[in-house]
Amino acid sequence: MECLESQLKRAELFRGYEIVLEGIKRRKVKLVILANDASSKTKENINFFSEKYKIPLIIFGNIEKNSIAIGKKGRAVIGITDSRLADEIQKLIIGGES
Repeated sequence: MECLESQLKRAELFRGYEIVLEGIKRRKVKLVILANDASSKTKENINFFSEKYKIPLIIFGNIEKNSIAIGKKGRAVIGITDSRLADEIQKLIIGGES
């Protein structure tokens, strides 16, 4: 997991609600990670747009731990832009083939 955290800190990511939504709409986001403790409105909207644009969504961790992993405070939503990293994260969190 430490290796993944270092990759996340170096990766080009969309961090935060508005920026991730824009990335989803522009089809630049390959995977969305949403914190378990995000607000219900954030969960509802991110889920809607992820489904609409067919972007995989993983609800994982909490705001504090996910923020530490990317090196930014207070981020409930993370958009992964790199396809390989998105696949690696899905395999690690969900297991099996993504």
